[in-house]
Amino acid sequence: MVAIQPSRIPRLDKAFGSGSAKPDAFLILSLVFLAAAAYDLSDSIPFLGDIDDRLRAVQIRQLLSGNGWYDLTLTGIAMPGPYVSPWSRLVDAPYAAIAWGLSHLTDTEQALTIAFNVWPPVLMLAFAGFSAGCMKRLVPAGQGVPPLHALVAALAMISPALEFAPGRIDHHNLQLVMLAAASYGVLCWSAAGGILTGMALALSVTIGLETLPLIAALWSALALAWIAGRPGVHGVFRSFSATMCVAAPLATLVFAGPHVLLSVQNDIFSEPYVAAFSGFGLISLLVGTVLQRNVSIALRFAALALPGAALAVLIVLAQPGILAGPYALIDPLTRELWLDRIDQEHSVLLLLRTGFLPAALDLALQTTIILCAGVLTWRRFRAGQTAPAIVLALGVAAFLANLEAFRFMRFPAAILPLFIPQMLAHLGSRSLAEQRKLVLSSLGVALVAGGLFQAAALAMPVSREPDVLDAADFLMNDTCSAADRKAMKTLPAGHYMVAPATGLTFLEQAANGVNVEAIRFHRAAPGMRRMFDALYLSDAEARKAALTPFDYLAFCTYPETAKALFAPPAGSFFEALLNDKTPNGLLPIPVTGSRHLRLFRIDHARL
Repeated sequence: MVAIQPSRIPRLDKAFGSGSAKPDAFLILSLVFLAAAAYDLSDSIPFLGDIDDRLRAVQIRQLLSGNGWYDLTLTGIAMPGPYVSPWSRLVDAPYAAIAWGLSHLTDTEQALTIAFNVWPPVLMLAFAGFSAGCMKRLVPAGQGVPPLHALVAALAMISPALEFAPGRIDHHNLQLVMLAAASYGVLCWSAAGGILTGMALALSVTIGLETLPLIAALWSALALAWIAGRPGVHGVFRSFSATMCVAAPLATLVFAGPHVLLSVQNDIFSEPYVAAFSGFGLISLLVGTVLQRNVSIALRFAALALPGAALAVLIVLAQPGILAGPYALIDPLTRELWLDRIDQEHSVLLLLRTGFLPAALDLALQTTIILCAGVLTWRRFRAGQTAPAIVLALGVAAFLANLEAFRFMRFPAAILPLFIPQMLAHLGSRSLAEQRKLVLSSLGVALVAGGLFQAAALAMPVSREPDVLDAADFLMNDTCSAADRKAMKTLPAGHYMVAPATGLTFLEQAANGVNVEAIRFHRAAPGMRRMFDALYLSDAEARKAALTPFDYLAFCTYPETAKALFAPPAGSFFEALLNDKTPNGLLPIPVTGSRHLRLFRIDHARL
């Protein structure tokens, strides 16, 4: 049978134009991503919007209001100690710069609104540009990316594209840009590409530590390529190592400050992490420069592994607390009643357990890509091309991380579809019979993978079903109305005991001098523990001790339909407040204009 050439495969070339007018992959990706974002905002509520966006907005507002560049203490939160944000100024800077520029033409709040809506789509274009560049370098040389192939890949990347919707100002969209930039740098397979990859990854960990497993996978794959003496790896490895050695401490110094660079903090890129990145980078640079290219693989491995292991041991011995992880400050009770109930901290299989179809489709598609792209990548690897294998290793690491905790979900969905145009180009180069066989095989892989993941999801043990809620879950709800939010602006200055969801609303709305202690973020765990002691538990002595630093207690009442769904702990303040009772030690204060907001002065002598 005559082989069918790529140009003979049905495509959308005519619909998009032909010849030099045919749109490239960047345009296709940009249009699809922008269309997805526009559809997402059709109801004015970003599908992926969450409390991180809201607290980020507070942080940026306070930066513009006079907080120093290195001062990440958020006013309005007292636990009773200060709340120091772990979030990087690298994310804040563009929004603050845009708003500051526009503030000369309009008021600050309007300027911020424009900045929050304009910058995410700009990041989307950068993400589309790097992704399109990756696709072009993954397809066979000289073939380009046909519009239909780019369209299929773009549709597979819809979920990470939604991270760039206007108003989505959390750091995840910038993380996606950095991973796309790092992948493109690897695929350039040059000294300049190594510099780009090193800079992107150094900035990525400055933004947040969530990409550490992915960086470890990429760095390990690149190191193994150097150990194996792969073609062209030496210049890439040395430039990447030198960049990581310099960029990691420099980015920390610029965006976090010397106090972070020289401190030990488990949840942000601080001294132990900087030491590891700079140390490993220096070791790699020295070894890659000193050793000749004709030395044995065993010697290369030992030259990297032995000093690298020694450095890791020294860091752990000097700072053993770093092994406790980013959530070390969360006490067992707060972990049980809050952190362990956050779905994204659990495997993506939890979503399959609830019947969330998009998650099942993503896992099936990504498994198929890993297997199919893996075959093609292996062929190219044997032909001397190493870069695609390193990017695929990055995608596989993201896929496995998603199985551990689905807060990683956006990463495999952004990396693995980069291989789709390569796969479709290979499909188009085969005979019609081979095409049918490959398509049927791929569908079979997807179906089997989907079935296996679904079976694993149903069989895996869970401490509690995700759709079974109790009083602790409902305590995290914010039932305050728009009228209540407006009334918060008139509250007297003081320290307020509130539930965490209401605490964030207070932070956004209340006047200066009003402080809350509990918001739903891990660094506010001490405040959440006091909140559980004061509102949720029935121990009178623990409640009295928890309320000691506070002047007022505020609570938004629940609708009857919600109250019918759970039973609060007997004898708790939560139970009394839900039933519109006034617990001992609380003195009601009228709140003008509110619908659900109840305010009490705390009489500590009567608690």
